Amino acid sequence: MGTVLWRFLDTGEGNAFFNMALDEAVVDAVRKKESPPTFRVFEWAEPAITVGYSQCIRDAIDFGRCEREGVAVTRRLTGGRAVFHDDDLGYSMIGSRGDPAFGGRIRDTFRSIHEMLVRALWGIGLDARLYDSASGDGSGDTVIAFSCWDRVYRFDILLDGGKLVGSAQRRFGDVFLQQGSIIIGTPQADIARYLTDPAAYRESGRLPGTGNFSPDMEYTGSVTINDLKKALFRELCEIPAIRCERGALAPGEIETAGRYVSQRYRSKGWVWKR
Repeated sequence: MGTVLWRFLDTGEGNAFFNMALDEAVVDAVRKKESPPTFRVFEWAEPAITVGYSQCIRDAIDFGRCEREGVAVTRRLTGGRAVFHDDDLGYSMIGSRGDPAFGGRIRDTFRSIHEMLVRALWGIGLDARLYDSASGDGSGDTVIAFSCWDRVYRFDILLDGGKLVGSAQRRFGDVFLQQGSIIIGTPQADIARYLTDPAAYRESGRLPGTGNFSPDMEYTGSVTINDLKKALFRELCEIPAIRCERGALAPGEIETAGRYVSQRYRSKGWVWKR
């Protein structure tokens, strides 16, 4: 099998609604073979909370406070738990389950992507590690975690014992979408400000931001988001089965994303649906 062309996109800052809608638009384009497999990195124009596709949030999030303080709330296409976005770098990967580098079962794809991310983090001096324990599956927990950072699962990425990267994946026919957040700084404790009952998490010892992710983990003095973007592109290009090129969004992808923003990602019906 020959090499597969992957498009590397840096779409810069966007609000949460557009960032999530754009991932869906790219999934559509890749499924129709109008766009190549795509690795996208992006930032957040304003603080935001994204929640997992199946996560129940109606009674958990203080939407009034979010609105007053300019924190957007939307639902992702992928599963998992809530993530507070501010100083993190978002990434998404959209490709085929038959891809020579990232194909296979969901767990295979998840691991392959995270192994690439770990190598990129090594390249900028971060001693990141893959959590490769079969026991790290969240089973047996008596507390239902609200925040992504309050549980460590198999193949998560850790730094100094804390969870550094949170990711989730979903399949659409033959195409996978993996969305993730790479922590730069320590914003995750802020999600507690926007919960209706943060005391419940304190009582359980699982206050978001103080579980497996350590809020004392600071490395922004030596690593920038641009450093991280360059390392990710470089590592993608190092994979033998891949030929990668920096690319741009197609006009159709932008148009579709705009439509999805109004149809779904800004809609209370979409955000509150479960």
